[in-house]
Amino acid sequence: MKQIIFFIDVGNAKFLVENIGNKYKLPSLEYKDDIKNIGAEIFLKYNIKIKENSIEILKDVDNYILIKIYADNYKKNKNFECKILKDAYEIIDDPIHKSILLEINNNIFLETINDSFWLGIILTVEDRINDYQMKNILSSFLLFFSSIFCQESVKYKLGKIINEELKIKYLNDMRNSYLKECPLYESKKIKEIIKEMGIDFDKDGNFDIVLNLVNDELIDINSRNWNINKSNNFEIYNSIIVSPRKWIKNQLSEELNDFFEEIRKKFVEEFIKRFNEIEVVSKSYSTKKLFSRDLSYNEKVYILQRIGLIKTIKLISDIFGDGNFVIKKGNSGVFLDFDIFLIKAKATLIELIWNDSKSSNLHFLNEILNNLPKELHSNFFIINRKCRDNIHYGFYNSIGEDEYIFLKRNQNIYINYIIEELSKKIIYVFDKKYNREIKIANFLYKFFNKN
Repeated sequence: MKQIIFFIDVGNAKFLVENIGNKYKLPSLEYKDDIKNIGAEIFLKYNIKIKENSIEILKDVDNYILIKIYADNYKKNKNFECKILKDAYEIIDDPIHKSILLEINNNIFLETINDSFWLGIILTVEDRINDYQMKNILSSFLLFFSSIFCQESVKYKLGKIINEELKIKYLNDMRNSYLKECPLYESKKIKEIIKEMGIDFDKDGNFDIVLNLVNDELIDINSRNWNINKSNNFEIYNSIIVSPRKWIKNQLSEELNDFFEEIRKKFVEEFIKRFNEIEVVSKSYSTKKLFSRDLSYNEKVYILQRIGLIKTIKLISDIFGDGNFVIKKGNSGVFLDFDIFLIKAKATLIELIWNDSKSSNLHFLNEILNNLPKELHSNFFIINRKCRDNIHYGFYNSIGEDEYIFLKRNQNIYINYIIEELSKKIIYVFDKKYNREIKIANFLYKFFNKN
């Protein structure tokens, strides 16, 4: 008889496993054509209330339909255990349920392989390219995504922390600082950066920030990575950045490692060639002159801290997004695709901007998001969220080839629009007056600091 099988997420990708006489299975019901009232059925059988509009059909085959839902205020129950997928697989007895878990765990593993492979490629490239400023930009990109990779792989038992100084709390804090904390002027951390750098939003004549430009276009601003660059935690940051590279070596068979090492060579050389063709030019500038006057301090800080991440991902995408960087390993299921990695990176960025917009202190950002381009498809954010959620290794959302094509087109529309709107708030001119002022500033700096 066909059954409805449930993944009931109680938070942080922990799922309910039913315990019936020390035999474990996923919660399930007998199949019914109408699943609109499935919440009432679950409450009647399990006394579990589910969140409204959280029903997601994952698979519908001959003998079962697989549904993912979220529990609403689940309370501890002796008839259930809350498990991450890897632990749930170890205790599940029902063969159908076990096979479902195995498939999802395998897909998560393949997802981590793709992420770790390309992060490892960028790491090698960052080490070997010549441009110091480009090295900084890539290091920042790596730290952002590698910290997520490291934290997620540890949390869901796909790897271990080797560096004893790198505590899980530190990883959690770093990940959350990227994904959860919107940079605002009121932040204690931001005020420390402003004070240490001597940033002044109101005073003329200060060359208090450095703009990094490619082909005269702003790519990054040095305030974004100030805390990282001045930190004494180099070994910890380095251990995070190299974690994907080490992970793939430790997790795979010798045969697969040999295969990966061989194909890495051509990718690394091609990436180095492309990055070495880019020259990053650094110019000192005045924070006051950089922004239009209608912006608040919070909005100016937001642009200072976010524009570099947005522009970096776009730069990498523009250089490599249409390249044929794809490889498949026989019948092993291993499929490496740099474009898919970039699409997930952009999906993460888009969700990050959405989370930022929830701040009541960023009126200009809310205005931007309230006037999105009409050519963005109505389903874009649903599919983008599904892709973004694959940065979490607690579950896996299957995404088809057509969805990736759809995402890539709509993501580019969205990101180009955000950059265009943010750029309207930024002003930088390197004319004769600028050249004269920077020469005077450099002379005065050398004069007063010659001893």
